[in-house]
Amino acid sequence: MTGKDKALISQRKQQNGLHTSSHNNNNAKCHDKSEKEPGHELVTPIDLKKNMGLISGTALIVGTMIGSGIFVSPRGVLEGSGSIGMSLVVWTTCGLLSLFGALTYAELGTVIQESGGEHAYLKRTFLPMGWLGRLPVFMFDWLGVFVLRPSMFAIMALSLGTYATQPWYGHCQAPEHVIKIVTIMSMALAGIINAMSVNAALMVQNTLTATKLLAATIIIVGGIIKIAQGSTEYLGEGFEDTKEDLSLLAVSFYNGLWAYDGWNNLNLATAELKNPSVNLPRSIMIGIPLTTMVYILVNIGFFSVMSKEEVLQVDAVAVVR
Repeated sequence: MTGKDKALISQRKQQNGLHTSSHNNNNAKCHDKSEKEPGHELVTPIDLKKNMGLISGTALIVGTMIGSGIFVSPRGVLEGSGSIGMSLVVWTTCGLLSLFGALTYAELGTVIQESGGEHAYLKRTFLPMGWLGRLPVFMFDWLGVFVLRPSMFAIMALSLGTYATQPWYGHCQAPEHVIKIVTIMSMALAGIINAMSVNAALMVQNTLTATKLLAATIIIVGGIIKIAQGSTEYLGEGFEDTKEDLSLLAVSFYNGLWAYDGWNNLNLATAELKNPSVNLPRSIMIGIPLTTMVYILVNIGFFSVMSKEEVLQVDAVAVVR
């Protein structure tokens, strides 16, 4: 190899080195540019604030379960069961079924610590199937957003409107337009509070839960006083006239379980719960047995002063006409 050839090879190596260095520099510049351009920056997931502890989690369960159902459902439970004793058995069994379902959800919630409840669980189950797996998730979300949750919210708000307006009209029926106005205002107020702040919603939730428990305590204490005074005529009927038709008993359970609806609501906010592996099952084990005990004692309070016929004649036990 001549000296001229060596010089030519050395020149080519230098050109290749310069080209490689320039190419690497251009890649680095493009990479830096892509990081700075909008749409290329890394997106970090949004973490919800963990504001709920054991008390707030328990209050969420108890507060969403105890509502208009305890005043509306006794009639349906009694119609299907036929006797006071059997109706109390139905209330107790519905509480146990709700507890078993909630404990199942607790296991899911401690493993999949995401908010959304059933949405998160269905997503983890079906999304690996690809586009076909999105269908059951979408159908469940659509049904919940447009049918189930709005209808449940409307029923609760309408019950609030009825109970809030009826005392002002005594023995007369409150005008329908007044009930609807109060219902719409209550729904708007609930939406505003939840949109304002999680802490504000928790404060209102805890306050209303304490109010519900206070109202239930008044009924329970009143019933205990009446029983102590010897008012056991209606409770003494026990299992008289118990119906043997299983279809009617199923309707009785349907009405009872409707009053227990809300046992899974804490799973909708798992990501906002402090230490969900501990507080989720604890909240369930405190909240649902507490609700079951309240429901049973409230019904005993009802039957200490009301006969079966009187309960069956009213749509809601709490509305005094």
